[in-house]
Amino acid sequence: MIRVSILGFGNIGHAVCALLGRLPTLDVTVWGRSIASRQEVDVVGLSQGRVACAGRASKEPDLRAATQAAEVIIVATPAYAAWSIAERALRHARSCKLLVVWEGTGQSVRRFGEGLSPGFSIAGLQRSPIIAQIAGRDKSVEIHGIRSRVVAALLRGRGADRENTARAMLQSLIPCQFVFAPDYDCVTLSPGNPMIHTARLYRLGEMVEEGAGLPASFYTDWDDRSSVLLLKLHGELTKVRDRMGISDRFVTTLLDRPQSPQPREITREIRAETVLGKIPAPVLGPAGAARLDGAHRFFRDDIAEGLPAITALARRTGIRTPMMDKIIAWGMTQMQAPAEHP
Repeated sequence: MIRVSILGFGNIGHAVCALLGRLPTLDVTVWGRSIASRQEVDVVGLSQGRVACAGRASKEPDLRAATQAAEVIIVATPAYAAWSIAERALRHARSCKLLVVWEGTGQSVRRFGEGLSPGFSIAGLQRSPIIAQIAGRDKSVEIHGIRSRVVAALLRGRGADRENTARAMLQSLIPCQFVFAPDYDCVTLSPGNPMIHTARLYRLGEMVEEGAGLPASFYTDWDDRSSVLLLKLHGELTKVRDRMGISDRFVTTLLDRPQSPQPREITREIRAETVLGKIPAPVLGPAGAARLDGAHRFFRDDIAEGLPAITALARRTGIRTPMMDKIIAWGMTQMQAPAEHP
């Protein structure tokens, strides 16, 4: 029986509980800030309204108790909290062989490895293998999709034997193909949320400046100007990747298509993604007077963590990233804006 500890009980935590808790070879424990007492929980994974999987886990309110006997620790928290929670978990872990940071991007990556000499592997994933949304807290989660291919890299524990062990453990837990990149920078250069979320956030900021109303859905009203921003970000990401000599096998951007996509093509593709249409816009206030929520995790994860990690690599390689820099500066003003009180 392999003991697995899941840190974080949000959308991904629920989905991982449903997937892993169904396996008789695993003993699954979940920890989260909202968990107040020890108890068993059964989580049902739904796909298009039908039961796809159902798993049982033990809820544990104490981080030390949740991790000290775990052989696998999965950090499934928002990016801005992931590395600090992982560091706390490692203080208590005594049996851990593999620690997985579900979306391993962010500024804290290099600092995290300093001074630590764990005798196990730490794996970071470039993007989430699972797209999911809680349907009923502590009860069910809608699993919209599982990616067939995910790039992963080791921050610690390199070497053929340890990499093979990490790969085997990951693939035995999560039903997708993991492609191990040769360097952790391939995870940091994520073409996922740090690109698409930040492009849309900045566009919504432009709409506020223009006096336009903000949509209730983050992506339903995606427009060509959002696509222009996204293509600019991918253009900068491509330059950093190519300067670093990283293969497009590990970091794939929109510019890698046989023909350079036009903004209207990107707009059409994003609007066609029904899953994205279910993501609410990070806004506060009533319709017609809504404003952006600078405390939302899209700001904290992607503008404060994801983009700066990429621009740090860009500076190291001598590549300018004016669009990323502009969005970071704008995002920081949004995060520092005082809350409005009625």
